[in-house]
Amino acid sequence: YVLETVVIALYVTLGDIWYYIGIRQRHLQDSDYQKELRANTVIVTGIPSSQSMDQILQDMFGSLPGGIAKISPCLSSPTIRQLVEMRKWHVSALESDVCRYLVRLYRRCKRDNWQAVERPLAYLRLPTRLSILSHIGIFRGEKVDSIAYHCREIVQLNNDICTLRASMPEAAETSTSAIVVFNSQQSAHEAARPTVSAKWYKRAVTTACWPRFSDIDPTEVNWSGVNVGARLRRLYEFVSRIFIFTIITLWIFPGKELENVNVIIAGSDQSG
Repeated sequence: YVLETVVIALYVTLGDIWYYIGIRQRHLQDSDYQKELRANTVIVTGIPSSQSMDQILQDMFGSLPGGIAKISPCLSSPTIRQLVEMRKWHVSALESDVCRYLVRLYRRCKRDNWQAVERPLAYLRLPTRLSILSHIGIFRGEKVDSIAYHCREIVQLNNDICTLRASMPEAAETSTSAIVVFNSQQSAHEAARPTVSAKWYKRAVTTACWPRFSDIDPTEVNWSGVNVGARLRRLYEFVSRIFIFTIITLWIFPGKELENVNVIIAGSDQSG
């Protein structure tokens, strides 16, 4: 019975694995997905600072089919992160307002027998200055055209972000990670694969330009940790492994054995 149970469990597990691999392959081959920037983008970490970042990445990935389209160092600026979060909020609010306006326009046209209707865009009470209250649906300020307001704020935030990026050459020089955009999706996935020096039996050794991640959305990246040095990363890994080993040891080691040890110690103290 044990052998049959193991065989059935392996069969079900392998079936699920192949099923999800097929879903993944269909997603990667979808024409709409291949048009997105993330399909050809790879985040490379652990880049040595002894040489030029562009030269190192060109030597590693320049021979791949299609080559490299663009290399951008990852900048971990708190100010830029705040501006990006504000821009994301404006983008989502703009999408919501446009959808709301289209629904209202559809209902009005349907009610008026599909005649041409000129109706102002939806108006919302939006803040004149962004605050934390705006992110939970509490708006204070003058009544403005919401679509024009969000478009204007997005353009302004884009200009602010570009200005900050241009004024941070020192941060770009000290960055140890970069976003690499390839000209083909195949090259991006080839670049994200582990090299011979990064096989599983050598993962404990810090390798150059590792780890690498493909098909990453900007919201899935911990931008404050992308430029962590190799030594500090190895220290974090060592501490985390010690912590996990301690937790597993305490979970496996029976509590009764600890009580027996205490009884033996107490008996030895009394006999002494």
